[in-house]
Amino acid sequence: MVNPTRNSVSKALQADLNAFYAAMRDLTIAERNVSEVNARLGMHLRDMRAVQGISLRALARKLGLSKSYVSYVELGRLNINPQLMKWLRDLCVP
Repeated sequence: MVNPTRNSVSKALQADLNAFYAAMRDLTIAERNVSEVNARLGMHLRDMRAVQGISLRALARKLGLSKSYVSYVELGRLNINPQLMKWLRDLCVP
């Protein structure tokens, strides 16, 4: 398995963040599309954690979130919150 690089993850993440923001602005979007975006953002969150070398527990602690919440977001089961969105966005900005 190839480990993702920060640059490759950042480009894909930026596209998915834009899709997520667009989905949140358009309240008529199909619910399954929001779920797909959540799943992709969760995947990016997990990839960026790996690139940064930060554990699930450490990230949760750093952001004041529960480990289980971050895990569910990574699995695409829960919506990503503003703290996690900001952490991901900040990693995309060089």
